[in-house]
Amino acid sequence: MYFDFHRSEVWEYPDRISVQVIYKLYTDPGYLSVHKNIDAEKYIFVYTMEGKGKFYVDGKEINVVANQLLVVNAKESLSYSCSGKCWNFWLFEYKNSTNSLTPNVVYDFFMKKEELMMSSMALEALKEENRVLASTLFASLYYIALDKIKRGVMDKKYKVITSATNYIRENLSTFSVDDLSAYLNINERTLLNIFNDYLGTSPKKLHKYMRLEASKEYLETTRMSIEEIAKTLGYANSGHFSAVFKSEYSITPARYRMIFNAGVSSQI
Repeated sequence: MYFDFHRSEVWEYPDRISVQVIYKLYTDPGYLSVHKNIDAEKYIFVYTMEGKGKFYVDGKEINVVANQLLVVNAKESLSYSCSGKCWNFWLFEYKNSTNSLTPNVVYDFFMKKEELMMSSMALEALKEENRVLASTLFASLYYIALDKIKRGVMDKKYKVITSATNYIRENLSTFSVDDLSAYLNINERTLLNIFNDYLGTSPKKLHKYMRLEASKEYLETTRMSIEEIAKTLGYANSGHFSAVFKSEYSITPARYRMIFNAGVSSQI
């Protein structure tokens, strides 16, 4: 699990949107958050980057998946948890005198790399207690989302990214850019441009990341040998897998598993 966040000591600043808390979270199946103090005037803007999450808002169950937006407003009770293999998301707690996005409704919404950067800039501004800048950046993000949702933006490039991501996830062991291009019926140059514009990376690099993340899950949750994991995920051999893993995380898979298991044991 990874997280980065900041909670401002002061809630209000004199404008229509005031943000107090910003989280960036990469969670696993054990993640659960229960809000004990409910403020009916507060809204929570949650954008799911990857995985699945589940909310219980005043007893109502709401499920979210990648590339969806939910604005939560609870009156009595609120909890949320990871409901899949992972749940990676941005979360903003804010107040807004003229909230335009209907609360507790799931919207399809894709954050481009510029909007993800805007989220990171808002978090850094809040860490410096620059609430005006943080709230201004969040307000920009909020109205971008509102505009896209109102216009029903679900353009071709968004659909390409969604389909490509799903394809990579389902074909980790056999993936190739040629096969992806053929599956999407898009030439490779166009595909690379779409990935760069929306994600700031390439299909090959995204596949490498997703395959390594899958290997970490196997190391953490199964007793499969390093050789079995390498074979399952399509690496040439265990040596190749270990070399790629160590290059990315500066630790071997065997050492990663040992440290993870030691950490789990210490919490029992």
